[in-house]
Amino acid sequence: MTDTSGSSRSRPEDKVDPPARAEAHSGGARPKGRPALRSRILFTDIGRAIGALLVVYSQLSVGWLPAHHYAPGFITVLDWAGRFALRLDAADIGEIAVPMFFLISGFVVTAVAVQEGAGRFAVRRLLRVYPVLIVAVLLGVGVVALGLHPLGGAPVQHVTPAMVLADIGLNGSFVGGQQNLLGVAWTLGVELLFYVLVICLLPVLRRVTWYAILVELALVALVLAAAHTLDAGFRPFAVTVSFLPVIIIGQLAWAVRSRRVRVRVGVAFGAACWLLYVAASLMGLGRSDDSYNLALAYAVLLFAIGLMVEPRIRPSRWITFLADRSYEIYLLQCVVLFPALDFLVRSVPFGVALPVALLVMMGVVEVVYRLVDRPVRRLAGRLTRLPVEAETTQLPVLSDVPDVTDATDVLPRFTGDRFAPGPGASPARHARPPSPLRPPLPLVPASEVRRGVLEPPTPARATNGRHRRQDAGVMER
Repeated sequence: MTDTSGSSRSRPEDKVDPPARAEAHSGGARPKGRPALRSRILFTDIGRAIGALLVVYSQLSVGWLPAHHYAPGFITVLDWAGRFALRLDAADIGEIAVPMFFLISGFVVTAVAVQEGAGRFAVRRLLRVYPVLIVAVLLGVGVVALGLHPLGGAPVQHVTPAMVLADIGLNGSFVGGQQNLLGVAWTLGVELLFYVLVICLLPVLRRVTWYAILVELALVALVLAAAHTLDAGFRPFAVTVSFLPVIIIGQLAWAVRSRRVRVRVGVAFGAACWLLYVAASLMGLGRSDDSYNLALAYAVLLFAIGLMVEPRIRPSRWITFLADRSYEIYLLQCVVLFPALDFLVRSVPFGVALPVALLVMMGVVEVVYRLVDRPVRRLAGRLTRLPVEAETTQLPVLSDVPDVTDATDVLPRFTGDRFAPGPGASPARHARPPSPLRPPLPLVPASEVRRGVLEPPTPARATNGRHRRQDAGVMER
């Protein structure tokens, strides 16, 4: 649900390597036997696309249908899969969507923040979140004015300016006693809180990643410990903080994948995240039952599978289409789909009303995406055309090509029959006198490396008389 590039066709957090620049390094041709360069992390596209559809299904099966006493057959089958086969109890399979969104956000947004720097990151995040949110709130105001009600929001008869400002400011995620038009907007409060943490800890996150994550976990534990000792007004903030461990698990996946954190440290921190999340569930912070814990377990499993099979995933137009519009679908289904469904079922059967309402929602989603989201992303790109800070990081490389984690590191190249020291290695320990016949090649900065382009050079062999004469001249010198 995030973006930084201002591009009209792809989202910055999904970018792994710019294909155009990669082709420039290879003379415009891709070496044979190498996979095609990708401009998106495809498993996150799949996660966002499926997550958006699951949110719509969950709101339909848990919210709208019981309130209107409908029980269509396909909903009964999917409910059985969620509540009995997956043991999600009072919830359904749609409950997996929110932790999946959080995991993807932690994995991708952290890399984007480290690459862009605090200022650029803050500007792009605000312009990514708020324009579509404002449009969704204004549509909710219009729905209430027409005598309909957004699904999941407060049942209000009229909207005041204070309520509109509170919805736009996401006050309901941090302050109690607020009426919200958008029932799903509480997740944006969790996201914004995570953005603030990342910006504040960015210098530490770049240099000592494990320590920054440890500070995040300590802050979460401190808030949970104080949840029952402070007044009731503090409880909404504690509920919002209690979902941060899910995003931190995604952040740990990025840190381990980019080799900034050792695997055993990542596993230990991940276990701490799980314990904090379960503790919040036992404390009753925003959870109605223990299905939230199981939904997180399923989301982590699906996320890990997606991370492993990423190199084998093929792009799909439909997946890309839904992923690009997942944020709009997530917000607008409350204020467009279900009010339209309320209006249509008064005159037509549910089997006709549902497809028509879905078409109406997708039409509004497309209009908002083209007239609001894409232009604002282009504006964000123009506003943040600043010099990139010296210390940046590339997004995680999801292939069998070795990872490039930091532009201040270097990748090894062959020096004779051995490798030069890689990132983090001690040059003195691995130093070796250069061979006069095969002088060492220079180390290449990671910022100049592009996937599928760099090939380890093969040292020249003295196979003919000309090479032997050159080598003899080197030995004499």
